[in-house]
Formats: sequence, C-alpha cells, structure tokens
Amino acid sequence: MFNLILADGDGLAKTISYSIVGYTMGQGINSSSGPGIEVIHWYGS
Repeated sequence: MFNLILADGDGLAKTISYSIVGYTMGQGINSSSGPGIEVIHWYGS
C-alpha cells in the first residue's frame, strides 16, 4: 500500500491509500478509471 498526504483547497491534509494495481476510494469519490494521479487531480493542491 502507498500513502499519499495531499492538501486540499482548504489546506487540510488528507491521507489516501491505494495499491499499485488499483485503489479503493471512500464514498463520494467517482473515478471511471485512473491511477493515483486521478486522485491528486480530484483533491487538487
């Protein structure tokens, strides 16, 4: 598992865990396909 700590627009830190072959996001996150990069785009910084 990989852990990413990203800052959102409010400056809050979020921890995202995903496996190298795929990742599972929490509720409310929709992604048709995407590596971890999509997660970074979703949360922004």
